[in-house]
Amino acid sequence: MRTTVSLDDNLLAAARRRAGERGQTLGKVLEDALRHELSRPAETSRPVEVPVFHGGDGPLPGIDLRSNRGLRTRLDDGIELNGLR
Repeated sequence: MRTTVSLDDNLLAAARRRAGERGQTLGKVLEDALRHELSRPAETSRPVEVPVFHGGDGPLPGIDLRSNRGLRTRLDDGIELNGLR
């Protein structure tokens, strides 16, 4: 089947070189690369473990537990996680 795809110029040039080195067509090199990629198991994202601290009166003021950005910002404050317990 024929189809049209957009490829990065450098990637296309590398694929053409590989085809020349192997004495294959560009289509064959691209098919092989795509078959190889599709034969690998799909990567699934794993849930992020959020540490649970017991005691205290809840999160520190100003931390919105519904906001990933807010949690990341707080964790990136340079404070060691154990120092927040």
